Amino acid sequence: RAPVAIPTTNTTGAYSLCSVLASTAANPPAALRALFGVPTGALPYSVIDGVGVNIRGGKLPQAPTYKFSAGAQYTIGFGNGMSIVPRVDLNYTGGFTASIFNQLVDRVQGYEVINAQVQLNGAEDRWFLRGFVQNLTNNDSITGQAVGDQSSGLFTNIFTIDPRRYGIAAGFKF
Repeated sequence: RAPVAIPTTNTTGAYSLCSVLASTAANPPAALRALFGVPTGALPYSVIDGVGVNIRGGKLPQAPTYKFSAGAQYTIGFGNGMSIVPRVDLNYTGGFTASIFNQLVDRVQGYEVINAQVQLNGAEDRWFLRGFVQNLTNNDSITGQAVGDQSSGLFTNIFTIDPRRYGIAAGFKF
């Protein structure tokens, strides 16, 4: 299919550096011909358009097979109107592919994150004090990745789960 016009611009898509180089080699300006020692006509070089790859039927990148969350908490009341509430949450993300090519190197395994907290509530819920742990198991799974292009050496950036964190929070109602 031929490139189509991109609305509100004076160009057509998809832009290809290969096609620009091929066009320039076929009809070079005089300065470029002089640089390569070619008095007239095209330069004695050819530029290929790359390697076509059929990605039809592949998995959608960054789309996990499953994703779910579950949580449980229990309120323990005291005789003075105060309560304590322990809570635990599980978040699971299933495996997925990180690029449109669906290669083995593009696969990211499923992972889970467990968070926990304990909250002490004052009488009539006028205040609370909460202690929490995020990523209780200190899981360091890969959550995504991206491969750079050829100009940068095809390196792979990986993204991991944040390390275990502890914290406290407090609140008051007026």
